[in-house]
Amino acid sequence: MVSGQVSHELEVAAPAAKVWEIYGTLQLPKLVEENLTTILEKIEVVEGEGGVGTVLNLHFVPGK
Repeated sequence: MVSGQVSHELEVAAPAAKVWEIYGTLQLPKLVEENLTTILEKIEVVEGEGGVGTVLNLHFVPGK
């Protein structure tokens, strides 16, 4: 199994509290899974509730 860490910074034109309503929950993986179907087959939550320290298992579309 390959494991690692990926990070990315993005400036968002919205109040932090509003953005955290999505980023701080499991809504973000759900939205990503629903909208990036050409890249990701499935996102599994290994541990956590979506906040800091949450661990996700990403299943990429074969060949991506």
